[in-house]
Amino acid sequence: MEPDLLKMQDEILKADHVVFVYPTWWGTYPALLKGFIDRVFLPGFAFRYREGSLFWDKYLTGKSARLIVTMDTPKWYYSLVYKSPGHNSLRKGILDFCGIRPVRISAFGPIKTSDDEKRKKWLNQVRKLGAELK
Repeated sequence: MEPDLLKMQDEILKADHVVFVYPTWWGTYPALLKGFIDRVFLPGFAFRYREGSLFWDKYLTGKSARLIVTMDTPKWYYSLVYKSPGHNSLRKGILDFCGIRPVRISAFGPIKTSDDEKRKKWLNQVRKLGAELK
């Protein structure tokens, strides 16, 4: 593995809380983030399948996460119509699968129609989230 990926694994192991900040892209998360997950959250690091079993060991237990997500879709529409596919995939299909929980989500949008005042309000909300971790 490349040194930067090994460094990320080391940082994740040392962390109590992991934060992902990304835009919603085609209903989920960008391919670059998916590639990062595919390269870092590997068997033997994040989880391990049990031989002869349908179950697995979660290696990243004891950690929590926050997803800070921007979107152009109104949050209510993303939730009710699309059923939050990106949030569910990252929260349940990846992070919880590896033992990271709780996973909290802060979604901000729609970005496209927001004004400066609204964006400043969102940035202040994110600053408060960061201050809570100190």
